[in-house]
Amino acid sequence: MKTSHSADDIRALFLGQIEEQSAEAAKHRLDPYWTDMNTGRNVSVDEYEAIYQIEKIDLEPTDDERLSPKVYADRLISDLTELADRYRSTALDPDGYGIATIGTVMRNLRAFAFSTSDHPSHGEGG
Repeated sequence: MKTSHSADDIRALFLGQIEEQSAEAAKHRLDPYWTDMNTGRNVSVDEYEAIYQIEKIDLEPTDDERLSPKVYADRLISDLTELADRYRSTALDPDGYGIATIGTVMRNLRAFAFSTSDHPSHGEGG
């Protein structure tokens, strides 16, 4: 599958996804609906942890990735997949909002990188 987007486009989309997920977590943090009444744990804790981990991914494309943005997108998706696997096995994420945050970024990155459209299809946030 080929991408019609540049590595810079893909990187910008990735950073935009982090911003969107951060905004979603901020909304959840401020709304008591998203806090477990028994434990006092708000789902934003897990969303922010996932975002913190996502931000550790190296977004600098190599020279080869600049020449072939598909290779760049594939690497980012692979990095997100590895992160999701680690996150599932190590993070306290009782309601699944952290893993959903990673999945949302991955899904939107894949939709954008391998489409001819300029915008990912936005689903419900994690």
